[in-house]
Amino acid sequence: REVRTFVLSAARSNIRLQGAFAAAACDIAGSNLAEWLKLDSRLQAHLATNAAAFRASVQQGAALARALTYWPAPNSEVALPRPLRGHLATVFGLAAARLGLPQDAALQALAHCTVRDLLSAAVRLNLVGPLHAVGLQAEIMAELQPDLLEVTSQQRSIDDAASSSPMVDC
Repeated sequence: REVRTFVLSAARSNIRLQGAFAAAACDIAGSNLAEWLKLDSRLQAHLATNAAAFRASVQQGAALARALTYWPAPNSEVALPRPLRGHLATVFGLAAARLGLPQDAALQALAHCTVRDLLSAAVRLNLVGPLHAVGLQAEIMAELQPDLLEVTSQQRSIDDAASSSPMVDC
């Protein structure tokens, strides 16, 4: 029960911050790299106070950016600078735009990755079994739909983006 609560809280927090930036990046990245860079700088300012989240976001963004610079982009005439640098959410949105994914599909993928990673850690820590984690992921993803719709419907902009750090008493 505590694992489910923690994963749901962490995923909601991630969607409210990272999802808003990924959605915004998806909207502008296909056509305006300068605006995308400004968006990435704003995300950097949000993450600056949390060293662990900042470092993880930069590392994951760099890994995705490396792959993205060599991936053909049939839906974009904008050339990517090499090396491309950015945080995970903005690079994720850029990747989705270059691959022609709609914003809602990009947000679903980002939420899926977040929930999967958290539950994978719970399995490695032996807090839940792998089969139970699969069921939890389906439940949590279904419960996250209103949060994803809120970001997709533009009710939440990057001006409203915020996150928290949920805790579970052990």
